[in-house]
Order: sequence, then C-alpha cells, then structure tokens
Amino acid sequence: VIDYAYGVSGAILPEILSEFDCDAVVLNASLRQTSLTPQDRDGLLHQLGQVVEVLKANLGAQISANGEKFVLVDESGLSIRGEQLTALMVNTILNAYPKSTVVVPVHVSSAVEQVARRYEGHVLRTKANATALMEACQRDDRVVLGGSGDTGFIFPKLHPGFDAMFAIAKLLEMLALQGRSLAQIRAELPKIYHKSGTI
Repeated sequence: VIDYAYGVSGAILPEILSEFDCDAVVLNASLRQTSLTPQDRDGLLHQLGQVVEVLKANLGAQISANGEKFVLVDESGLSIRGEQLTALMVNTILNAYPKSTVVVPVHVSSAVEQVARRYEGHVLRTKANATALMEACQRDDRVVLGGSGDTGFIFPKLHPGFDAMFAIAKLLEMLALQGRSLAQIRAELPKIYHKSGTI
C-alpha cells in the first residue's frame, strides 16, 4: 500500500512497481497545493497502517512530497521510521551485500554498528548534514547505502541523492530474494532508544 501524501511521486512510482509485478493499492495520489502539517501526515500514516492491516498487505510506505524520504508500515500496521528504519535498511542491504560499507551521520544510533557486525560490514560516520553524507557515499566504492537517520537513503551505485522510490523498490527486491517480511527483520533489530531536546 503506497500513500503518496498528495505529492508528485504518484506520477513515477507506479511505473517502477509495475516492473516488479507488484499489486499496489494507492492512497492520496492527487496533487495538493498546500503542504501537509506534521499532524496531517501522522493522521495519514495511521490510516495507512489500518489499510495495510485490513488488506493483509506485505507492507505500506508513505512518501514525502519531494520523493526523498519515506516511512514504512509493516504487515501488522506498525510504522517503522527514523533510526529504526535506518537499522532495518542496513540489515536488509548488508544481508545481500555482506562485508560492504554503509554511511551514516555521527548522531545515528550505534544499533547500525551492531547490525553491520552480523554481516562483517563497516560503518562510516560523517558530519550531521546531507552534503557530508552524499560526499562520503561517493568517495568509497564499497559503500552500498547511505542513511540519514531521519528516513532518507542514498544508493550510490544509482546516484548520490536521496531517493525514496528507489529505496522502496530495492527493499521489495531484497524482501523477495531473502524471503523475509518486515516484521521478521524488525524482530532481528537491536532495541533503539532515542531522546532529543531543544535548547
């Protein structure tokens, strides 16, 4: 189930998903002139979780308006976002490409290192900004994934920018090849606790 959240990715992602032979249920695909508030987006995410659960879908994804970031919903309707999503993507990609390198900012949870050790992978830390992350992904040929920690992912073999649509397609490919569900991968992840504050 794909929630386009009234963004432009609704014009592109269906083409990609059709190449994967996916049955996609689409929500909120029309364009909207005004941007969504965080409360609106959370409401749509709750709706997405309910639809995924009722339809017994494999997963749900809510894509940001610019097509760079996304939030996942597993088959039980629970959302996977932020650092938990980063750990999940690292787990899935390193399972397919062991002994490779992933790049994350310095503030991302150490759960990434715990996951990487399982696959003899390496974690490269960068400054906490998108430019540093993109540059680090391009410097080393062994890098298979860059994760921002707040739901944006880079696949340097494709291009140096954040791309939610490619990330979803890659995730679908990995789930099919590995024969695992999101709930199974989530259960393998280390516990992640994150507290932030504004000063």
